Amino acid sequence: MNNEMMIDRIVEIVNESLDGLEITKEQKNVDLTTLGLTSISLIRMIVALEDEYGCLIPDDKLFVDEMSTLSKILNVLYTAINS
Repeated sequence: MNNEMMIDRIVEIVNESLDGLEITKEQKNVDLTTLGLTSISLIRMIVALEDEYGCLIPDDKLFVDEMSTLSKILNVLYTAINS
């Protein structure tokens, strides 16, 4: 899967996981906490991402500040998928 397809799918998952949030791939560096990311919605998002990509996100990345932007989420997923 190429980077563009992956970010498109991540955007879909983020939008599905966060009630009422609509973010676009152009907003890669927008802090999702300013748009309503909470610890509960983060858990929903992490479960959906792990299911989608068949990976386990490392425990040290399971914090809001570690996955607060689309860019950070993409980096965490690349690491999880390739380890």
